[in-house]
Amino acid sequence: MKKIIFIAATVLLIFSCKKSETIQNSSDKLSDLTKEVISQKTAEIIKKSYGMLSVDEMQILWEAKFKSIQKNDWGKFTPAQKQIVLSLQELLTKKGIKFLRANPKVGDDFLAKNLPYYEQHFTKQQLNMLIECAYYKDGFSILSADAYFKEMEPIVDIDGGGGSYSGDCTCRYSISCTGSGNKCDATCVAGGTADCGVFGTSKCTNKCSLG
Repeated sequence: MKKIIFIAATVLLIFSCKKSETIQNSSDKLSDLTKEVISQKTAEIIKKSYGMLSVDEMQILWEAKFKSIQKNDWGKFTPAQKQIVLSLQELLTKKGIKFLRANPKVGDDFLAKNLPYYEQHFTKQQLNMLIECAYYKDGFSILSADAYFKEMEPIVDIDGGGGSYSGDCTCRYSISCTGSGNKCDATCVAGGTADCGVFGTSKCTNKCSLG
């Protein structure tokens, strides 16, 4: 019996080491451009810079985020939160960024179906980091999303009236508009880029109105 327990413990240790190695390697694979994009000082600038990445760079980035979440957050999640993360990870794995950018309706339909449920189990800031915002750092934890947004510089209202972030299209869903009472319901300049929605694969159609 002791021998069986020892073997099982050894297998678990090897698996844990390999999993940790995979997570580290996935982070190491980030390109210099990716590292530059995710180091920008506001979520809005990160979103605008994200479009400069190739679909392969985007895929590697999101894979690294999910692996980091599994490493750092899994033991703290509720069963519902685990299911949500796995559903998003499955979409990323089965469809991939390249397909989702070419077929944005797939991601839009996915969020239309699932986002109301997701909002019951994660904060707006957590969902923004989990679904859309490309922000990432070593030791990334989705449960630290609120702190990450506080670390970033506040978005300046260049319209000057306190009613929106900017004249550009910056959101598609209200999870993009972090902060109490902020919503994605203000009109914007037509022709938003594909930086919104699931993994930033849909066009931004509105801008945030500040609560």
